[in-house]
Amino acid sequence: MAEDKVLSAKEVAAVLGVCEMTIYRWVAAGKLKPMRIGRILRFRHSQLLIAMERFEEQSENRDTHRPEWS
Repeated sequence: MAEDKVLSAKEVAAVLGVCEMTIYRWVAAGKLKPMRIGRILRFRHSQLLIAMERFEEQSENRDTHRPEWS
């Protein structure tokens, strides 16, 4: 079984194409679950993939529930 890569908040931000502060906001909102090493946050690659799938599903649901304008 392959090791689960551990990423910093900066690396996660680069992967997702957002600023690092957004990653900290998502953690505070409970959208991402980090591992804490003291005050340092680290993210498992597998958990990042799960979060990305969840974000994608929410985005798709939002697109399909738009009100129709007459």
